[in-house]
Amino acid sequence: MPWQTRTIEQRLTSMSRSAEQRLTAQGHMAEGAQIAANSVLGVILKELAGQISDLDGHLAWRGDQLQPDTSELELLERHAGRVNIFRKPATLAYGDVTVTGVEGAVIPAGTRLQASAAPGVVFTSRAETAIAGGTATLTVDAGTEGAIGNLPAAAPMSLVVPVAGIDPAAVAAAEGITRGVDAETDAQLLSLLLFRKRNPPRGGKPADYVRWTLEVAGIVAAWAYETEPSRGYVTVRFLLDPAAGGPIPTEADRLAVLAHLNGHEDEVTGQPEGRPAGMEARAVLVDAYPIDYTIALDDDTPANRAAVEAELAAQLLLDGAPAVTVRVSRQREAVSRAAGETYHRMTVPAADIALGVNQYPVVGAITWEPY
Repeated sequence: MPWQTRTIEQRLTSMSRSAEQRLTAQGHMAEGAQIAANSVLGVILKELAGQISDLDGHLAWRGDQLQPDTSELELLERHAGRVNIFRKPATLAYGDVTVTGVEGAVIPAGTRLQASAAPGVVFTSRAETAIAGGTATLTVDAGTEGAIGNLPAAAPMSLVVPVAGIDPAAVAAAEGITRGVDAETDAQLLSLLLFRKRNPPRGGKPADYVRWTLEVAGIVAAWAYETEPSRGYVTVRFLLDPAAGGPIPTEADRLAVLAHLNGHEDEVTGQPEGRPAGMEARAVLVDAYPIDYTIALDDDTPANRAAVEAELAAQLLLDGAPAVTVRVSRQREAVSRAAGETYHRMTVPAADIALGVNQYPVVGAITWEPY
């Protein structure tokens, strides 16, 4: 049974009764007499009860620090560091921006832009570019790490300092500005640590490939398959953080994962780590499988619609995996969980959806009907 830590009052009562029994047995107190709270002995017992309670609390705290899932942040990072797991740092967003201006006008490298959707973030162009056909495309990097630097396609931007011949207004290009990822959260770090403890390194088993893939910045889920497509191969499929433009990864992400699987340096030992000799690693991109919905809300407002869409996306990210069967009951549960929803009716999808091995479910078009 679990250890029950007593309160100061419970401990003081227990100590007082014990002292009274001993003093009575030795003839120093009358039968039934009690130690007065303001007596010398009463004050000493109260102080001792408080000190012992402090020790109990410290021992309970120390016990919590022995396990990573109950330890505090500093100790969690020490637990993880002992098995070479370290918090993934935040990354800078980058992407293309479309600007307009006078034909032949030059935008110098280092030109700074800003966006109201990313307050406080300054974006800097990488290279000098000239206007051709009325427009130019700049590749920019965010100056602040994390998801705050991400911008959707067509997000309005503007030059921080005017450039001759260049219109002050600009927009994020079709793919937006992405790949900005916040530093790994405590929950994510703990999840990786627990996965490592439950799946210790075994010289190239599938769990090793999953762990290596999750070490790559921005990757939030991974699956590894032995002997696919044949003996001597391990195939990995993975997802990108939605905040960085995911969950569907790109070719650049695939190449980054493959390079890490083929060999990387251990952060602590400095020794090479990765796929064993004689094995071939494959990183395969999953394709988005849009799931369309037809939903009627009793209180159909823009805010409630947005809440429903967010819950559906979160549910698919939680349940999704290659070759998964998307359960319609789980989708209805997600809609019911949305803030502002009281009653709803979902007619599409009407049945579970079985996906292929390279398919991953994402929210498609939502048709809103009257309730």
